[in-house]
Amino acid sequence: EEVVKRNRAYTLASWTAQNAWNPLSMVSGEGVYFWDADGKRYLDWSSQLFNVNIGHGHPHVIEAIQKQAASLTYAYPGIATAPRARLGEMLQEVSPGDLTKAF
Repeated sequence: EEVVKRNRAYTLASWTAQNAWNPLSMVSGEGVYFWDADGKRYLDWSSQLFNVNIGHGHPHVIEAIQKQAASLTYAYPGIATAPRARLGEMLQEVSPGDLTKAF
């Protein structure tokens, strides 16, 4: 598979010996499933390391990403932004005890 070959040649994988890395070629996802380059469907048990618990391709997430990207695509951690402040406040509200900050 060309995509796997190029990834192995030009990128580093985390948590694995580089020479032993033989990844799937993930091409799409919907809900709790994702598909590889051969069209095989997988149940995404780990939500891509817990990052898409709401599911792949959720319309509300796509809309929020598009809206945010239209106004501000990225700001490095040393810059203050309204979305970062809002997220910090939301995390503080559900954090236990006197935990008031997040990274």
